[in-house]
Amino acid sequence: MYRLLCKEEDITHGQRMLMDIIDKRKLMELCRQKGLSFSYTYQVGIGGKTPPSPMVYTLRDIVHPVLWYYKESESLPEIKEYPADTSDSWNYQDSIGFYNLQKEAETTSLKEWSLRHGFDYSTIWFIAAGKRPPSYYKIKAFRDIIYPADWFYCL
Repeated sequence: MYRLLCKEEDITHGQRMLMDIIDKRKLMELCRQKGLSFSYTYQVGIGGKTPPSPMVYTLRDIVHPVLWYYKESESLPEIKEYPADTSDSWNYQDSIGFYNLQKEAETTSLKEWSLRHGFDYSTIWFIAAGKRPPSYYKIKAFRDIIYPADWFYCL
C-alpha cells in the first residue's frame, strides 16, 4: 500500500490509472517495458510529482494524454482517437498542438494572443519558436484553447 502525497481531490484521471497499475503490482514491469524510471513514475502515481511530457508521450497507448490534465472532479472533454504513432521519442515541434499554436499565432500577433489569453508573452514565444517544450502546467493552462492530447500526436 502507498500513501498519497497529494490531496484526494487533486488526483487526475491519468494518475488514478497509474495508481491502479501500482495496486496490481505491475508498475515495475511497465517501467521496464517502456524504459521509464520506476521511482519517478511511482512518485507521479502517488502525487509527489507531475508527469513530464516525455512520460505522458511514452504512456499514451495505456493512459490517454488528456486524462493527465483533468482532475477526477472535473468533467472530461470528448476523448479524441488518433492514428497509431510509432515514434519512440516526444518531439513537440511535430505535434498537432504545436501546429495549432502556430496557426493561432498567425491569425493575430503572438503578443496580442498571449495577452488575450492571460499568458506571459516570453513563455509563449519560447514554446511557439520551438525553443522550449510546454511544461505540464502550461499544457494544462492551454487546455481550453489547445486540446491537451494534441501535444502528443503528430499530424
